[in-house]
Amino acid sequence: MPKSFLVRFISVLTILSFVFCCMPNQAAAVAHDPNDLSYDYGVRIWEDETPDIGFYINAAARYTLETVPEPSMGTVAGEWSVMNLLRGKYTGYDYVSHIPDDYFNNYVKRIEDYVTIKQGNLDRNKSTEWSRLILALTALDYEITNVSGYDFIDRLSASHRFSYRQGINGPIWEIIAMNAGNYNFYPYQTDDANTYGKMIDYILKLEIEQTNGMTGGWALMGNVPDPDITAMALQAFAPYYKNPEKYNKTGAETTYEEFEKAIERGIYILSEIQAENGAFKAFGNVNAESTVHVIVALTALGIDPLTDNLDLNAINKNVSFHQGDGAVQDGVRTNNMIE
Repeated sequence: MPKSFLVRFISVLTILSFVFCCMPNQAAAVAHDPNDLSYDYGVRIWEDETPDIGFYINAAARYTLETVPEPSMGTVAGEWSVMNLLRGKYTGYDYVSHIPDDYFNNYVKRIEDYVTIKQGNLDRNKSTEWSRLILALTALDYEITNVSGYDFIDRLSASHRFSYRQGINGPIWEIIAMNAGNYNFYPYQTDDANTYGKMIDYILKLEIEQTNGMTGGWALMGNVPDPDITAMALQAFAPYYKNPEKYNKTGAETTYEEFEKAIERGIYILSEIQAENGAFKAFGNVNAESTVHVIVALTALGIDPLTDNLDLNAINKNVSFHQGDGAVQDGVRTNNMIE
């Protein structure tokens, strides 16, 4: 079998596995209505007020902690859980007092053992294995240039082609992870050396042009904008939005003006594909993950997810993320992504 065919075949399998793992399950029950004053929470809320957003953040964190008692390397019971629990500790919510003293230290030991066993080569095709781990270790204030003797920055610096071997989500998450710790790529003197600018250009070239002539947004595959990938791309671009000086230092070939327009086209597309109840869909199903990705993207860009009047001056558009009277989903009427 020719090597080029084998590489393409593996890439397709990688993408398909990613897609099927991310497919949301259709909810079959009535959802919780936070505005239902008759709901019994099983706890006393201060002065019988409606719970604030912190109540739900705490509940989600407690669920994560109870579901992932021994985190290790992986997407389901690993880095995302560790990173989220760490990033929420400053809030002082109740879940913090339930985290075992050795929870994070034991996670680090498992990671060090895993990296040692893998001899520093976490995956032949997926740079996201490094990116995900960099995010968790950075939240732990762990030195990522020496993970069981392996330098993660060096691994991601050596090859730009490796960054996109698995598709667009590779460079997206490398940018997010590297910016999380303000890390710099090493200046390899090779044609394949990786940089922020090369990855930005790569993502921009994959901006979708739909058959109806509308341009904007991104997807893992196909020519229909996907809220998850579009939001992820905007998260990666966020540090450079409204900051042309920082952007120009990346060495990207795309001008800042065109970069800014691509971002605002992505924001506009998200407003266009927002579901009637204010949330977002993946594979036809309204789900929390797609909705949360958009919230993270907008807030990273300095945009209030509850805005109903946002001027996108670079593309001369105005958008709203309020869906009028909204719609009923799983028994609850909402009209914005926060509710």
